[in-house]
Amino acid sequence: MKGDKVMHFLVKQRNLSIHQRPVSTHIHHSTIYTPQLNDLTKLNTFQLVAEFGDAGVKNIQLTRETDTGEVLQDELTSDVTWVFDEMPNSYAPENNVISICEDHFTKLEQIVNECETKFV
Repeated sequence: MKGDKVMHFLVKQRNLSIHQRPVSTHIHHSTIYTPQLNDLTKLNTFQLVAEFGDAGVKNIQLTRETDTGEVLQDELTSDVTWVFDEMPNSYAPENNVISICEDHFTKLEQIVNECETKFV
């Protein structure tokens, strides 16, 4: 385990969380805005024309206009990733808590399977 930097880091974090403090992590949040054209959506607009005279409003005309062009449909995607505060970038450049823990569990499973085959 000590030869694997990520496993060594996780063992140190485990010891710290048991005896001193919780493992420190923080969130990375990214939001991507993507405008898309959708020709099925039509924009309804209204035009208001008011004529004012000396005594106030003289004539009000309200007409409805339908745009025959394309309308922008917004798409907003969001991604949330938790990362370890104290992990050096050289250990795991992506520093994603979930993927690092999944890899760690896989390595631990391999170690347990090797031990079982040797001692059974």
